[in-house]
Amino acid sequence: MAQGNSPPRPAYETLRQNEDWSVLAKTGKVKGPDRFDPLKYISLTRTGLVWVSLGGQIRERFESWNQFNFGAPVTAVHNDSFLYSRLMLHADLHIGTHVRVFAQEKSSFLTRRALVGGQRTSDVDQLDLQNGFVDVKLPFAETSRLTLRAGRQELSFGRERFVGVSDWSNVRRTWDGFSGNLEMGKSNLIFFWARPVKVAKYSFNRPDPGTQFYGVHLNGKLAPGWGTVEAYWYGLDSRLATYNGTTGREIRHTLGAHQVNQIGKSPFDYDLGGTIQVGSVGSQSILAHGIVTQLGYTMRKTRSSPRVYLGYDYASGDRQHGGNVGTFNLLYPTAHGTLGYADVVGRQNMQDVNFGVALNPARKWRIRLDGYSYWRASANDAFYDKRGSVVRSASSGLSRKIGEEADLLVRYQLDVHTMIQFGYSHFFPGPFVKQTGPHEPVDFLYSSLQFTF
Repeated sequence: MAQGNSPPRPAYETLRQNEDWSVLAKTGKVKGPDRFDPLKYISLTRTGLVWVSLGGQIRERFESWNQFNFGAPVTAVHNDSFLYSRLMLHADLHIGTHVRVFAQEKSSFLTRRALVGGQRTSDVDQLDLQNGFVDVKLPFAETSRLTLRAGRQELSFGRERFVGVSDWSNVRRTWDGFSGNLEMGKSNLIFFWARPVKVAKYSFNRPDPGTQFYGVHLNGKLAPGWGTVEAYWYGLDSRLATYNGTTGREIRHTLGAHQVNQIGKSPFDYDLGGTIQVGSVGSQSILAHGIVTQLGYTMRKTRSSPRVYLGYDYASGDRQHGGNVGTFNLLYPTAHGTLGYADVVGRQNMQDVNFGVALNPARKWRIRLDGYSYWRASANDAFYDKRGSVVRSASSGLSRKIGEEADLLVRYQLDVHTMIQFGYSHFFPGPFVKQTGPHEPVDFLYSSLQFTF
């Protein structure tokens, strides 16, 4: 096949199992031949019905913190620098057109971290299985296909506001269970049941026997001019949970929808979603809700194509200590970058005004400047971080204002394999933080090098 007619190269994905390198079997080459192509399609039979694709990723990230956790507790270390290292390798075996076996290992390491929490389970996992599943693909109709998956697997839905792999963490999230994906033209319906895998840093990871997570997620394209929509129902059954003084078995149902759309042919776009949560914690009921909104404007005729945006997020909090639960549960999101890159504030009992600009000043370069202003949604509930942990306990009568954050992110894509990233975040503590303990401004500096093949 002539080079001009060669098909495009598959893109490297955050979820490597989503890559499809079968195009190499059909053409022998794709646009822009690469030195790793011999690894991406290896035929194991003369007919090519059995083949395997190999790949991996190496990532190094340096972090430096000043006044971590606002300088609390005063007896702890608050200024520290350390290096994260992560290696992931995978093999993707295809047996005919209907059966597939995917296996991926991970090795995550960290130099000494003296900050509060030390070396956490999100930082270190010496050697373990990230993915290990079997797919069976079944023709469902002329334009539809059902894929059934069983084993250890990553779950990722939409923009990962509720369910994601948390790729920023040195140890990515994964699950043991089963899922199904029904593809119907430009839409797909995913259903699943799984247990989150608990990290044992230096031994084999096992699923959490006390937690079940299940649900349905629909992705679809609306009529022309109406963009895309997600609709979801997630069920959570956790043996033990505590929210603002209420403790017990948590059974929570999360229902909602999210739409993203370009407004006609104009430079405006919007992002709009709403969620409600119901259920129980022990003998007490749950009623919580959240919304996410954003309006963007892209200056298409400007060389760097800057996009400016303004958004507002809200997630409910508890009205009183103990009793019925109004605290929103962020479930299992990829939270980093959603409400600031320092990961100080989480999406529980929170309202936030956010704004920023992103631009491409030159080929391969991407720059983002973001600002956030945070308040507690309820003055009777705590201030939570992105892990759902309490940063400062509820103190009624005190200010709701948590503070502001400013972020700078610079990304350079050297080539298809290599990405270099630099970032800096500064958090300005607000009245609530100042009223409840140490309140030093937080500085976070990081740089990373990532190589994917």
